[in-house]
Formats: sequence, C-alpha cells, structure tokens
Amino acid sequence: MAAKGDLRLEVAPNIVEHLGLNLYTNLPRVLVEFVANAYDADSPYVDVRIDFEQIKEARRQVRTEWRNRIEAGEITETDCPLEEQNLPDDVRIEIEDRGHGMGREDLQNKFLRIARKRRKEDQGRSPNGRVVMGRKGIGKLAGFGIAHRVEVVSRAPGEPHATKITLDYEELIGKEKTENVRIPTEVLEDGAGIEPSGTRIILSRLLIEPTGSREQTIQTRISRHFILIKPEDFEICVNGDAVPPFTRKYAYAYPEGPAIDELVEKTITVEDRVPETFQYRIRFTPRGQHLSSAERGVRVYAHKRLASVPDLLDLTTGMHGFQNTHYLDAVVVADFVDERRSADYIASNRQTLRWGTPLLAEMRRFLTEEMTVACTKYQKTKDKTISARVKGDEFTKKAIEAAKLPSHRKKMAFQLAAKLASGCGDEMEDKFYRETLPSIALSLGYGQILTAIGALAKSQHPSFPELVAALADLTAAEWDDFARVVSGRLSGIKALREIYATIDFQQPNNEDELHKLLKESPWLIDPTFCKFLTSNVTEKTLSDHLSKALGIDAYVPEDYDPEAEEEVKPLGKNRRPDLVFLLSNYALGRVVIVELKAPNTPLHHEHLMQLRDYMRDTEEILEAMKGVASQLKVEGYLIGTRAVKSKALQVERLRAEEKEAGPVSPWRVFDIHELLERAENAHRELLDIYERVSEPEEDA
Repeated sequence: MAAKGDLRLEVAPNIVEHLGLNLYTNLPRVLVEFVANAYDADSPYVDVRIDFEQIKEARRQVRTEWRNRIEAGEITETDCPLEEQNLPDDVRIEIEDRGHGMGREDLQNKFLRIARKRRKEDQGRSPNGRVVMGRKGIGKLAGFGIAHRVEVVSRAPGEPHATKITLDYEELIGKEKTENVRIPTEVLEDGAGIEPSGTRIILSRLLIEPTGSREQTIQTRISRHFILIKPEDFEICVNGDAVPPFTRKYAYAYPEGPAIDELVEKTITVEDRVPETFQYRIRFTPRGQHLSSAERGVRVYAHKRLASVPDLLDLTTGMHGFQNTHYLDAVVVADFVDERRSADYIASNRQTLRWGTPLLAEMRRFLTEEMTVACTKYQKTKDKTISARVKGDEFTKKAIEAAKLPSHRKKMAFQLAAKLASGCGDEMEDKFYRETLPSIALSLGYGQILTAIGALAKSQHPSFPELVAALADLTAAEWDDFARVVSGRLSGIKALREIYATIDFQQPNNEDELHKLLKESPWLIDPTFCKFLTSNVTEKTLSDHLSKALGIDAYVPEDYDPEAEEEVKPLGKNRRPDLVFLLSNYALGRVVIVELKAPNTPLHHEHLMQLRDYMRDTEEILEAMKGVASQLKVEGYLIGTRAVKSKALQVERLRAEEKEAGPVSPWRVFDIHELLERAENAHRELLDIYERVSEPEEDA
C-alpha cells in the first residue's frame, strides 16, 4: 500500500492549562514572571498595581455566595469546587513597564509564539545589553495561573498608537486545534497612556484560591527572586512604592573569615569538562528567628534571578546539629547554569535545578558537605557560651527549683539544661526545651538515688565515703538505664518505620492497633510524654471524667457506627471518637488530646475541626473545675495520613490552617511517617545529650 504522506504534530490549545494554570499556582510566582519580562524589555522599572482590600472583600463575597448555593442545594462541592470560582470582572491586577513595547508584528511573532527560543534569536541579550531572564518562552502564560482573562496593551517605540490583544482562557481551551484560535485585537489610537513605549498586562476574572497572598508576602517573594538586581538599574514597585530590598539578619556565616554578607568562590570540574565557577555562602539566622520549611537551604541564582528555591539537598536528619537547619539560609550565584545552550539545567518552573546532570551532581555533593560542616561549626560556637546563658535564664532556674533537687543534682540539672538548649534551635526559648526540661528535672529527683540517700541519712553513723560511692554507682546505673531505654525506643521506632514503609499501617482495620500503640507508648508522639498516664489516681479520674464528658475513647456513644459511609470513605467526615484519647499530667500542667485518623483516609479540614471542638469543650470543662485542673493547658495532636499531592478542597483548607497557625499553635498535625521521624530525631537528641553529659567537662 502506498504511503499517504507524512503525519504532522498538533498541539491542542489546552497546553495553556498545563503551562499556565498548573505551572504557576500562586500570585507571587505569576508576578515574578511579568517582572522578569519587564526587565528583559529594558524597562527602567515595573509597577504592579493591586487593590488588596478590593480583592479581600471580593474573595469573601464569592466564598459566602458559594457556601450559600451549596447549602441551598443549587450546586455541589464536587461539581463546582471553590478553587475554580472567579472574582468579579472589575477586580483586576495590572503590571506596567516602560520598556521596548510590542507592535502588532511583535505581538504575533514573539508574544503569541509559545516556547519561542528567544535566546537563540536574540543572542541572549536585550537591545540595551541586559542578559535576558526569559528562557523558554512560556512565562507569558503565567497569567493563566491566577486569571481567566489576560489583556496585553503594548506600544512599540516610534508608534503613535498602542495595540491591545485579549486572551480568554475558556475560549482558548475550548478549541480543538491551535489554528482555530483567534485572538481579538484592537488598535488604541491614543496610545493607552503608555509613553513613549512599554507594556501593560491586565489580569481579570481572577481565581479565588491563588489570589489570597498579602502585600507583604508578595513584596518579599518578588524581592527574594531578584535580590541581585540593583534598584538604580531596575526598580520594582507595588502600587507605586518601591519594593524594599530583601534582607536578613545573620548570627553566623560559613566559611568563616569574610564579612557575613560576602560570598566566597568555588570552582568545580567534572571529568574532561570545562571548569565552572560559582559563589556561595552558608548563613544562619539568630535564635528565635527560625525560617519556614520552604525557606531553609540553598537558594541558587543565575543572571540576577532565582533559579532554584531553597533546598536542603542531601542533608540527613541524623547529622549532628541538624536542628540548625531551621535557621540555615545559603545562597549560591551560579550564572553558568543559565548559559549552556546544549544543556538545560533549570527546570521549567524555576523551582529546582536538574541536579542529576554530572556537573550539578558534583555541585550538589559539595554544597551538601559544606552545609554539614557549617551546621557542626555553628553548633560549636553556640556550645561555648550556652552554659552561662542557661544559668541566667529565669525559666530554667524555676524549672530546676520546682524539681526540689539536692544541690549536687542541681548542678547536673544545669549541665543537662545546657546540653538540651544547645541542641535546640531557639535554645531556652525553644518549645521542645520548655516542654522537655521540666520533665528531665523532675526525673532527676526520682528513682534509687534519693532512696539510697535517705537510707544512708537514717543510719546512726553514715559513712561519707560510702555515701559518695553509692551516689557515683547509682548515678552511673541510672544513666545507663536511661541510655538503654532510649536505645531500645530507637530500635522500636526503626522497626515501626520499616513497617510503615511497607504500607502495612495504611491497610484497613489497622487503626485500632495503632491507637493502642500510641496510647500505651505516648513517647512515640512526644518524648516528654514519658511521665503521662501515671498511676496517679487524681489524674486518672480527671482523664476518665473528661473522656466521658467528650464521649471519646472508652465512652463512645452506643449509636455510633464506625462502618457508616461518612466514616469509611476517603474525604468523608471520619469523626471516629473511639480513636481519640487523652494524656494528662498535673506536674507539667498539660492535657493533651490525641486524635488518630484511620491511615487509609487522608487528613483534611473536618478532622481538624473535630479536634478543635474537643479542645474547646475540654477548656470549658476545666475552667468550671477548681484547683489545679482549672490551670491545665489544653493541647491537641491530629495524626493520620497526609495527602501531599491532593487538590481536594478539604485537604487544601487543612494546609492553609496549618500555615496560618504557625509553629506556636496549641494544636499540631502529623503524618504517621512525620510522627515516627520526629520521635526518632528527638530520641537521638536525648541520647546525644546523655553522651555529652557523660563526658567530663573541659576546664574553662
């Protein structure tokens, strides 16, 4: 049979969805792309105009109307998800520059030509000689990440008029072939107020979910992306006001020597390749100024623009001083990753580099080693001064005094406190320190040591050498027991993590066993829970009273059905009260509500609401009680399986609540894997503290 001719490649218009809506998922990232376009157009400035109050009110109204329609039965959350709702047409965002604008021909051949190889055509330089930031010709689609209508008004140098084109998202993806797409075009004879040349981008029909960023967040994100650009060369404004340069305070920098804001140079070579040089510096913010998880690690810049967001690369949680990564802010300037025409080192979304390539793999290895050394060095600088600060800390002194320890035990308690604080990012202000120290101090007063002291004291002729020998022996025995317990726990956690890795935890009907395990071994949730659920009758009575009032654990209502549809289906309400239990401790002033969710259903917002309901009800019950109970602090832990990649509204609401609450919230959310990893890290820290305390102190 004769061939019928060559086939042809077709690109459907919904490529706009993949390269716009799905690639640029929040307002700051979208704006960054348009700022980069203005820079590439040789503009002296760019101005982003946003009415934040108007957007806030519009989002509130749309959300309210959406909920009302769901309650009225007009729509369902599945068929009409909130994240797909648009703000009114009059709510707009504008980005304007005074660079080399575009006439009709440029709009057709450059702007509307997706994935144009601009660097090849323009030799990688703007008309005025700037090294252009645009690389793949897809950043122009960024607007569709937050808006369903993108208008471009541009005026080319020397033209008396401006040209306007309108790109409508629904119109674009509604076509079967790109050749069927027609872009409405207008000639604006008055120049549209653009003088003498430049471009104005107008984003409207904004999506509700990605437009919630606050002004400070937008300014910080934009400034961080273009940190190497001098304002006198290119000024970035929001509503007419210059965006302040991105700055941070640092307590320590590695390699040591240069000024804290200076970079050092490194050259790497792989096999027979040409050597490449980059600059870097690893720095740590002061205690109390920990970074969010998205801000920790190495930021890579190329040609004055962020090429890879912060990344801890291959650092391991078990390394010494890992807690210092909460403060680690490293910067790398590597122009070479954006200069190779034969190798594309930067991912399309500019969130990471293609670290698997030989050259970048070597850079990754080097940076990981440098961060490891930096964390260790920084830890040593903190260790040198921590003892004196601990002894002067009011919280530490009160916690140790409250344990009513004999004087020689107080000395050990302060040594322990120094080691513990040194291992905590915020030192004495760290939450882990403040929760753990009282428990450790109290434990020093328990056990055989005080019994032995008491027995010797009661003898008619106590022998001082005998007392010293007994204390030395018993102290060693007590600490050896401690080390064995912690080591045993670490082995147990390792086994549990291996079980979790085989997905056994996520099989149906395993939640009861997991509930029992956490309830009987609360140190898996937090190592400071080792003294919880003691034989103290008062505390047991309180827990039973609260459990009964809340209808949880052993006091589940008789009509509750764990097999009901809303309980077993993913993203159902899943409000199983038989998987909720209490931990309480009068000495530490805490009541902890632990809510476990069946591992085979994803954690979502409804689960958090249930936990917060329990916490609120518990607080009300305690307030009505007298004595110590009324002073107890109520905390909550939500434990289950995170749906990391889920776009379900309930899951995203939970993420938003967590982000808004921050690290000081009275409630916490953990994936089972996160919980086990956290327990392992905490116990390794305790074992490390034990080993350091066991070593003789160096003379001052």
